[in-house]
Amino acid sequence: MPRTELSGERLSHEAILSAGGLSDFGGRAYEDGLNHLVTAVNATGESLLPAGYDAARGMIVDALRNRLLLRDNAERHPQICQIPVSAPVFILGLPRSGTTLLHNLLALHPQLRAPRPVPSQ
Repeated sequence: MPRTELSGERLSHEAILSAGGLSDFGGRAYEDGLNHLVTAVNATGESLLPAGYDAARGMIVDALRNRLLLRDNAERHPQICQIPVSAPVFILGLPRSGTTLLHNLLALHPQLRAPRPVPSQ
């Protein structure tokens, strides 16, 4: 069964709905990258399993929603952008490899700060 092709515009609209109507993406600089990503996912055609296609779609919407939420937070609290970040730690890893556990453990330390996770829908 043929899939509906993804479009940056539809995914952005879905993210806006997911973010409670927030619509300020902070300019249009992200659109070129989004369109390249959408083109790449669409180009995989039927070789991408339905679960993989749905996961890619969901990850793109989540990333767009996060952009909206971060932009909104920066607008409501502009002083955040003035706080220096020294020696950041980035936790990277494959799915199911313990990165969330490590993040949660580090977040418990009283002298460290960690971003709160955005609740998934």
